[in-house]
Amino acid sequence: MIIIFLSSLLIGFMFNVFTLSNRLTTLNQIINNTPIQLFENSIPLIDGENNLYFDKTKLYNNLINYYNSSLKNCTKTVNIDLYFYNQEDQSICVNNECDAVEVNVYGKCVLTYQYSRTIFFEIHKGARYGS
Repeated sequence: MIIIFLSSLLIGFMFNVFTLSNRLTTLNQIINNTPIQLFENSIPLIDGENNLYFDKTKLYNNLINYYNSSLKNCTKTVNIDLYFYNQEDQSICVNNECDAVEVNVYGKCVLTYQYSRTIFFEIHKGARYGS
């Protein structure tokens, strides 16, 4: 009888570990594969503008809508923090024309387990950008 009880506990524990690892894998895939179009859509395109930058409110709204809809089956809560910085010297961007962003996604996954993930996006000059 004790063996059956202990094996039931072990099976329950193994199932919980499997569920947690499956959710964390799904979370990491969704966050790491964040569509680049969310960032591209938040860049205002003005004719004659030499410097491209992120529209802060539009980017935040795009990301929070995407993560809320994508992660609703995996998490209880989703929060994001955006830190805008300058590419040249990695300093904090204090004006409205920031060309790089650090996105921190965090929240509660299972019971009290907190997850956190950080991704970076930058606007680089290239052949199509005028360099």
